[in-house]
This record gives sequence, C-alpha cells and structure tokens, in this order.
Amino acid sequence: GNNATATLLSPATVTRMLQRRYSKDQWRAWEQANEGVRERQQEYDDGMVAGRIKPVYKFDHGVLGDADVEMDAHEVRIAGRPVSLQLASPYADMCP
Repeated sequence: GNNATATLLSPATVTRMLQRRYSKDQWRAWEQANEGVRERQQEYDDGMVAGRIKPVYKFDHGVLGDADVEMDAHEVRIAGRPVSLQLASPYADMCP
C-alpha cells in the first residue's frame, strides 16, 4: 500500500491559532460567511453515512515514486519542483 506521513492539527487547535491572527470582528465575519459551507459539509457527510453518496477512490492517481523525491540540507525536490527548507515560520504569531 501507499505510505504517507502528515502533521494533523485538531479543529480546536486551528481555531485558536486563527483567532490569534484575526480580530474578533474578522473572525465573526468569517464564521457568518462559512455557515453555508458547514451546511454543505454536513449534507455531504450525512449522504456518505447513509450510503446515498458513493466514495471516490482513484487507484494509483498522482502517486510519485522514490525517484521523484530528492532532498538535501537546503531543499526537497518533488517531481523536479524545489521546496526550500530555509524558512522562517509563518505561524509565529499564532503560537503562545
């Protein structure tokens, strides 16, 4: 099977991070604008759980091989595209 590694943050953690970055008014405006998205997400989830919506699975779609990934102390190259590792964290304002 495919192996993958990911860093996951809980919705509560992400909410706290975003609330540190944005004002209360900006946060409220986003919540109001996002209500329709949440409703559509819930409808989709309900449909999946009830079996009305079939899952989408694309076998071997976009899978990279070992030769597609290179790395050194300064960057990672994925399918020839460089990703610099020499970065300042863009999240410093979101951390306690």
